[in-house]
Amino acid sequence: MNRLPVLILILLLTSFLIFSCSDKSAPETESSGYESDQSVNSSEYSSEEGGNDMEEVILNIKANGHTFIARFEDNSSARALKDKLMTGPVEIEMHDYGNFEKVGALPWTLPRNDISITTVPGDVILYQGDNLTIIYDENTWTFTRVARIEGVTREGLLNAFGEGNVTVTIALGYDTDK
Repeated sequence: MNRLPVLILILLLTSFLIFSCSDKSAPETESSGYESDQSVNSSEYSSEEGGNDMEEVILNIKANGHTFIARFEDNSSARALKDKLMTGPVEIEMHDYGNFEKVGALPWTLPRNDISITTVPGDVILYQGDNLTIIYDENTWTFTRVARIEGVTREGLLNAFGEGNVTVTIALGYDTDK
């Protein structure tokens, strides 16, 4: 009796069983969850923290008894910052740098979306992925803007933040006028 046809049949059946049992439904990929083109549902930051779908999530910045409201940019860095602040406010020790900004270390690293920009007073910048900077004068460099304080001047920011070091608290808030 010729065993070759039986061996071929066994190999074919075994191959069929192996491939039919494997999970090919989704390829495995690694992702930080903050891709530059990732879309975010605006209701993601809603009722859990007291907001609703009609309210815009904003960044509250507090220093020396002054509170500023900043509007988030639409990039993965801003989305990551929102996610981190969902757990509560964060205090940052900030210091003057270059006579045009206050800068302080974040407790985490965020994804970067650096582009060459000229900053204006009120820009909130992610620098090197792990520092937050509040700009009070113009500067051209490669940065990631995460938010912007609207309607402020250099003098207004300097008055609020003072000279030297300052403790700044950042937290999520909701704009009910939007």
